[in-house]
Order: sequence, then C-alpha cells, then structure tokens
Amino acid sequence: MIVGSLLGVAGLVLVVPAPEVGFALLLVSLRLLALEFEWAARAYEPVLRAWERVKAAPRGVKLGVGVVVVAAVVATAWWLG
Repeated sequence: MIVGSLLGVAGLVLVVPAPEVGFALLLVSLRLLALEFEWAARAYEPVLRAWERVKAAPRGVKLGVGVVVVAAVVATAWWLG
C-alpha cells in the first residue's frame, strides 16, 4: 500500500510537466493499490483510457489535461477529507 501510494503521489506531481511519465506512474500505482482496494481497481480503466488519449494529443493539450487531472484529484481528496 505504501509503494502504491508513493507512486500515485509521484504520478500526480509528474502529470503536468511530463504526462507520459505521470500517467504511467498512476497506472502502476493503481494496479498495486487494486490488490487491496476495490476503488483502485475501478479507477484503473478510466485512467488507462485517459492515458491513451493523452499519448496521441499535442503538447498543449497534454498540459491542459494534466492540470485538470491534478485539480480533480485535489478536489476529490478535499471532499473525502
């Protein structure tokens, strides 16, 4: 759980400056967390689909998607906390 959480945080940090690396880390972290948590298993597919779209997008769109993803995660964490 600790490794998955750390990879998830690193992935969130890297989504904006390097979306390819950030999304890859998020996918790995969700797979690790899915071993213990059902929500992580459910979250994997949408993140995978988003990563596939981001890989094909121009750099400016990647930056925008990264900002939106980080904002959504922060808002969700704030709402749950």
